This record gives sequence, structure tokens and C-alpha cells, in this order.
Amino acid sequence: MKRHELLQGVKDFLYGFLLHGMVQEVHEEKADAEDLFTLLVLGETVGLPLFPGIYHLRLVPYCAGRFPRWKRRVLKPRDIFDMVRD
Repeated sequence: MKRHELLQGVKDFLYGFLLHGMVQEVHEEKADAEDLFTLLVLGETVGLPLFPGIYHLRLVPYCAGRFPRWKRRVLKPRDIFDMVRD
């Protein structure tokens, strides 16, 4: 049992040391892309008519379930330092 815990601890350390920053950046980019897609599809709900009607109606069922979370995430107050990227 001790050997397994030691190996898991080494794996966790190496992941945090080598990969965590890259994985975090990929998740942020994915969230930004999903935010943009949701804005394009559900833009009419916030007053931005971007898509023609037929395409909009075909994509709305896929995005309607995540609209409340998206609205909360996009409209939350942010600090100036949150917007600065390295």
C-alpha cells in the first residue's frame, strides 16, 4: 500500500510540475470557444441577431441547456487582473 501511495504522489507531483499549466490553458481556450459559439447561436436572446433563422433554429436545442450557466459565467464581474494573459 505504501508503494502505491508513493507512486501516486510522484505522478501527482510530475503532473502538477510539468502539465498542469498547459492543461489549464487548454481548458480556458475551450471555454472561450464555447462562449463564442453560444453567443453566436443564442445571440438573439441578448439582442445580437447574427445567424439566419433556419441555422439558428437547428442549433438552439444543443445550446439551450447550457444558457443559464453561460450567462452567469459571461456576465460575472471580473477584476482587471483576470483579463491580463501572459
